[in-house]
Amino acid sequence: MKHIFIINPAAGKADSTNEIVGQLTKIRDLDYQVYITRIPKDATEYIKTVCSENPDTEYRFYACGGDGTINEVANGVMGFKNASMTAVPVGSGNDYVKYFGGREKFLDLEKLVNGEEIMVDVLKVRDHYALNAVHFGFDTVVLKTMIAVKRKPIIGGKNAYYTGVIKGLFSGLNNRCRITADGEAMNDGNYMLCTVCNGTHVGGSFKSAPRSVIDDGYAEVCCFSVVPKLKIPFLIGKYSKGTHLDDPECQKYITYKRARVVELDSDEVMDISVDGELLSDKHFVIENLEKALKFVIPRE
Repeated sequence: MKHIFIINPAAGKADSTNEIVGQLTKIRDLDYQVYITRIPKDATEYIKTVCSENPDTEYRFYACGGDGTINEVANGVMGFKNASMTAVPVGSGNDYVKYFGGREKFLDLEKLVNGEEIMVDVLKVRDHYALNAVHFGFDTVVLKTMIAVKRKPIIGGKNAYYTGVIKGLFSGLNNRCRITADGEAMNDGNYMLCTVCNGTHVGGSFKSAPRSVIDDGYAEVCCFSVVPKLKIPFLIGKYSKGTHLDDPECQKYITYKRARVVELDSDEVMDISVDGELLSDKHFVIENLEKALKFVIPRE
């Protein structure tokens, strides 16, 4: 097997290339190479080229970065039987690996190289794939704002998330879209936010899908109706801890379902986030593909 470490040098607080290569040199008899990404989508195109040109070679790709890097690698690996993937979570956002116990488990490269290969579900939206989540509404307003201001002084950088939340509180609390999950209506056309998850976390600290099972063929769909502003701090606290599905007060505002297909219909163009990648349209179909990708978890 050929082990290829896809390193995003812009991920996280500092470039992790030297640290990763330092660990690799200590692992015996490892057939590996390192690829440093240069531009967005670089990893996806590189992986597709490698796998298609060498169909008889078995590859394992390591997404060294955050959730964006994981998304790029997953979109490259999908459809190739000779490819599997895993993550070295050195980015600022590492939501997907929280399902398996968190980032620290994945930072020991020797345990990861000798890890266990499992089949995991993948969310598909047209020709885009997501391992972790598709979400829209308030969350997407926050994300779109973060992207717009991330390089601006004062409101950008480390403050970009808070700038996004402030914008969301003004313009992202009341959204319109008809949401159906396996043919069942999830709302009356209005909603605050909705998540379609295979992983458990979104947004860095929100345990949006505490009941998620990553290989059962079903995504966890959680739709919040429009919530009074005074109730939002209370709901955010429950949402962050992952207790919102069991809390009686939260139940007044939540519709929850496990589903294979989620359909969105809007009278106006809307934005959705596919593992951090923004797509815009009036109609979307989100399909959960059961056990569609080989993912490696560290061996204990």
